[in-house]
Amino acid sequence: MVTTNRVWLYAQVLFRMSQPLQLVYIVLVYVLGLLIAAATGIKINSTAAILGLMAILPISMSIHYANEYADHETDALTKRTPFSGGSSALPEPGLPSHTAIVAAWVSRLFGSGFALVGWRWGLLPSQALGVLVFGAFFGWMYSMPPLKLAWCGWGELTNASLGGVLLPVYAYTIQSGQVNLRIILASTIEFTPLT
Repeated sequence: MVTTNRVWLYAQVLFRMSQPLQLVYIVLVYVLGLLIAAATGIKINSTAAILGLMAILPISMSIHYANEYADHETDALTKRTPFSGGSSALPEPGLPSHTAIVAAWVSRLFGSGFALVGWRWGLLPSQALGVLVFGAFFGWMYSMPPLKLAWCGWGELTNASLGGVLLPVYAYTIQSGQVNLRIILASTIEFTPLT
């Protein structure tokens, strides 16, 4: 029998593993993509924008959960920061690592479901779905096999590309129906350090 305390423990762990502060940043960068679309003269479809956000947030959570699963042993040994080191949510209460991978697949299915509903309703263009699938794949490959990009020197570039470039391009593409090279370049230049 599952107790209320056990359910509450799992809810807390899942919340922490979702990296809520990073989800706030994802929303802000997504809004940046919408602002870029508006600045280029595109009339913003708020229903499509909300549906696109409802797809990207669970997909992003799935990436965070997959990362927690792949790195749970390493994260238990490291000191975390607001942007690295995992949440340490699994090792503290001693929950099994499969908690994270189950959460990853469930949230990925939710995000995919929202995306497919939006596509079916004609609110999310196929190009936006392509950007979402591309981002989800490389987000998972950040720490999951077969690529494990974080473990072979490509982690930082992957994160910067997904969060700083692909995310605003996704929001822009939802509104415009096209992946625009100028938006990719603008996002790349904007997030490139000037050193």
